Amino acid sequence: MVVGEDQIVREDVTLADNYMHAFITLHLWHKAEDLRLVKNLADAVRSALRSGVTIGGGEVSQWRFQGSRFLRDPGGEYAHAVVTFESLIAEAVS
Repeated sequence: MVVGEDQIVREDVTLADNYMHAFITLHLWHKAEDLRLVKNLADAVRSALRSGVTIGGGEVSQWRFQGSRFLRDPGGEYAHAVVTFESLIAEAVS
């Protein structure tokens, strides 16, 4: 598994300006002609992260699965899954 693209965006939920949206993309690769294993891996990651997540020093207020895509490399040698999550994180106000 390779952690792919991440993006942190400020969220205007409170006047304290302490909420952020984090968009997390994971890339799963496996040397195989079919997509079966990467589909199973993507489902296992989604299930594992459903039970709770901690990001840095912030409290995760909300964690959502956004979606999965399943691809093959042009040579057909590797199966690839792209799994995306979104979270709302509250930093402690000092």
